[in-house]
Amino acid sequence: MKFCSHCGKEIADEAVVCVGCGCSTESVKKQETPSSVKYCGYCGKELNTNAVVCTNCGCAVSDSMSVKSKSSSQNKTLYNIAKIFMFITIGAYALCFVSLLIANFLPNALYYVAFSRPILVSYTISSIIPLAWIIPMTVVFCRKVSNGERIGMGFKICSLLFVNIISGILMLCASEEN
Repeated sequence: MKFCSHCGKEIADEAVVCVGCGCSTESVKKQETPSSVKYCGYCGKELNTNAVVCTNCGCAVSDSMSVKSKSSSQNKTLYNIAKIFMFITIGAYALCFVSLLIANFLPNALYYVAFSRPILVSYTISSIIPLAWIIPMTVVFCRKVSNGERIGMGFKICSLLFVNIISGILMLCASEEN
């Protein structure tokens, strides 16, 4: 039996990878820098900087995907929550439009006396107009996030003002790196 040079765990003589830390047993021990943290590209678990295999999911860790900053996983979470709020906004406006559209076709006795027919028509029109920019902005945002493209500051501010305040704030909280 031999011991891992990275974590000190006892491993089999024929072992290629330590089951404790995921590091290769044949690799030369590299000097770890405190600012360089390695994460698994599949499950996001923090790894030893010399690891070649993730101890959480068992996937091989390649150099191109292993150096992943914690902020990028936080950005992904913030962007996913922002997407949810954007979809909620679309649903709320669509529900408002449909309910007002139905109210326009109901007999006079079935809707509030305070609303005249022209007021209901104007409310119906004013509830559909925001969807003309909310839907395209949501589609563009979802496409950019899925393609890993950078979200510009102007887009974030327009989302804050014209789509959903919470989505815009979440986008602004995400770091600029991509």
